[in-house]
Amino acid sequence: MKISENFYQFKDEKALIIISGTEEAKIFEGENGIMNSLGSINAQEIKYSDKEGFFASRVRGISSALKAKGIGLGSGSTLKDVNRKERTEFLKMLGKKYGELKNNGYDYIALTAPSHALPEIIDCLNIPKGEVEKTVNIIKKGNYLDYSPEKILGIITEKMAPLAKK
Repeated sequence: MKISENFYQFKDEKALIIISGTEEAKIFEGENGIMNSLGSINAQEIKYSDKEGFFASRVRGISSALKAKGIGLGSGSTLKDVNRKERTEFLKMLGKKYGELKNNGYDYIALTAPSHALPEIIDCLNIPKGEVEKTVNIIKKGNYLDYSPEKILGIITEKMAPLAKK
């Protein structure tokens, strides 16, 4: 899409823009007045039939002799483990996609993510800890996945002014 003149144009510059949530991300590239979508990444829902991965336990109804010995019944893994697996897969996919794109000659890299997810997302990009501020020029905390490309450009534009090449 053509970038409106109200927003930063990336003239003779190239930017990678990653808009991430906890299990979904949208990736854009801005260059010479054009913003293109490079796709999106979504966590793949792990489905179990009949909640076969669900953890269930029961203590009530067990004889007092078993309770005294600390014996209980349980099986499977928790639903939280399923959500964690989904998030882990998402982070692997995002890291892989960034790895494919990072050497495309970007002048700027912008990243938005919810504050609670930001550390994990930065880790998945495999940027050395001392290099994050040099590599990722703009980091904005918040969930902007539902924002239109124009609103995203508004966020980037306000942050780009101090960074712009002169």
